[in-house]
Amino acid sequence: MVGIPQEAIPGSDERGPDVKREVVLRCPLSRARTRLGLLALSMVIAACTPLLDRDPAQCHTDADCAHFGGHPYCRDSVCVSSGLMPLDCFFATSTHQPIEQDDFLNQCGTTYLRGESPGQCLTFPPVSGADATLRDPPDAGARPSSTNGDAGTVSADGGTVSADYPSCNEVTQGRALYMTGSSNFPPLLQRLTPIILNDINRTPVFLTTNSCRGVRSMYNATDHVIVNPLAGSPADSYAQYFSPEGQDGHVVGKPCKLDPGQEVDVGESETFPATCSLMTDSAKVHEVQGPILAILFVVPINSQQKAISEQAAHLVFGAGGYPPWNDPALLYVRASGTATTQLIARAIHVDPTKFWGNDQLTADRLAQNLQFVTGYDPAQSAIGILGADVYDSYRAKLKALAYQDDRQQCAYTPDSNSNLQNVRDKINVRNGHYPIWGPIHFFATKTAGNIDSAAAEDFIKLFPPQYPKDVLDAFIDSGWVPECAMSVRRDDELGNLKPASPPFLCGCHFDSRVNGDQVPPGCTPCETPSQCMAKDPNLTACNYGFCEMQ
Repeated sequence: MVGIPQEAIPGSDERGPDVKREVVLRCPLSRARTRLGLLALSMVIAACTPLLDRDPAQCHTDADCAHFGGHPYCRDSVCVSSGLMPLDCFFATSTHQPIEQDDFLNQCGTTYLRGESPGQCLTFPPVSGADATLRDPPDAGARPSSTNGDAGTVSADGGTVSADYPSCNEVTQGRALYMTGSSNFPPLLQRLTPIILNDINRTPVFLTTNSCRGVRSMYNATDHVIVNPLAGSPADSYAQYFSPEGQDGHVVGKPCKLDPGQEVDVGESETFPATCSLMTDSAKVHEVQGPILAILFVVPINSQQKAISEQAAHLVFGAGGYPPWNDPALLYVRASGTATTQLIARAIHVDPTKFWGNDQLTADRLAQNLQFVTGYDPAQSAIGILGADVYDSYRAKLKALAYQDDRQQCAYTPDSNSNLQNVRDKINVRNGHYPIWGPIHFFATKTAGNIDSAAAEDFIKLFPPQYPKDVLDAFIDSGWVPECAMSVRRDDELGNLKPASPPFLCGCHFDSRVNGDQVPPGCTPCETPSQCMAKDPNLTACNYGFCEMQ
């Protein structure tokens, strides 16, 4: 079986070789589907119809059509358009898999966005002055660094702390799970809270700091203790305990006061320890990696901008501007200790401590402020950086830009079509086209191989190699991508892409979940593995109600 590693989408450009007398086919690819790198070509060309010459002798093999370019297929003795992009893309087969980074970033697929001209994918224009010397922002010396990061946060309503806030330990009846880390984590924690309460009888208490602080909380004795903010600080700078309220059981975070000397049970981060200048010590710290979070460039919804390139972003955030993002006051950023800045910084080669822009303190605060840039001219100049999880909550007011790495021929958004607000398939993260992402990490101290905190041990048991369905759904519904739905992986921060090798697969369930629990094209519902093997011997597993290869 010959295949391509991308998933086709409704609305893809329909393009083929530019020929004179020969056949050109219009080939809709809306029902083509990958199963982690292998796609039956018969599905791709099933709906192809000839537009011109019907000469049955035009070709006998796909190789006979190669001179047209764009990887056309030979079907029924005629050359048909594949609709694949980039034009000079890496065409994967069962025996010819991507190895080099350019191979992954430029794999043949249909999940690109349309370009300005027919037969082109969306690209960002070549950047002039890309080698210009970067300039430190005016406040570079005073900007938050990876050692202090989000030391405090600002609440959206500007509220201040009440002296009547309860003790965290008392309100949780001594069954608290104390955590600290990124401001990207609370939306996911809200969905995990009912599971934590039900399965391990713990109430999560989370103090927002940043990803690097989350790592250091297990590697540094000083950071292992969390404290209350100064009197008069904003309400959301206090620790928040999460619990359901109301008849619908909606989970909310409410401020509470930490007891003196309160130790952290679990540190949360979206960065590897090395990113925070820490050496991994597996003898003293237990680490669990979880689902993937994409980091995005976002603009106001009325912005006319569609894409940004690595070189353009390098100048925007490293030199204070590049057209149309020339106003430093309209660059919305995060502190250098956050995963948002750390991952973007690595992708565009800018020192995270010298980012131009205004630190918005939390991801939610950034999204709220950016959405209110509504004037036409300011909207064209405004840009921010945001995790996909928070962006998913602001799609009606913000727009994700397609990103084009220097090694890529097309620009890609995380989802297959950024113009459709309900498309949340993260397919370009999953297949390697969108490169700015990293996994979540949970850390806990241990002694002689045993986790020190009973609460941390209980929490980590919730994440076995094959997730319980409720945990998996919490990840998906929060905008994260579980490893079992990925066809690529990394072993370090924004490192080289490699073929994924998860112990089990859940791509069908992921696609079903993000599409209203519909059965995805190419997927087979099941109750037992034997049902799957009866259909296809390669489908040896029944995972979350769908046949998978493992």
